[in-house]
Amino acid sequence: MTVTMNQPVPRKLSHGALSAGGFRAGIMGFGGVLLIARRMIVDGQRWLTKTQFNDLFALCQSRPGANIVNFAFAFGTRNQDVTGAGAAAQLWG
Repeated sequence: MTVTMNQPVPRKLSHGALSAGGFRAGIMGFGGVLLIARRMIVDGQRWLTKTQFNDLFALCQSRPGANIVNFAFAFGTRNQDVTGAGAAAQLWG
């Protein structure tokens, strides 16, 4: 994923923000977290644009396993490397 002149430079989220976001999405979306996570990430917090979310999710669909866990791992890695992946994946998945 590359940042072009038309896209804002992504801001790094803290471990606490990743964990809190995963907790909120997990509590509200028992059995179907993806739609709630998308609404929170794109529309609510504006952590990603629609295109960035779709690109990252498309990448995650190509990997084996649950899509939301793969997405949480990739989103956490994008923000805080390996420790962010752990913080996001343990609560989102």
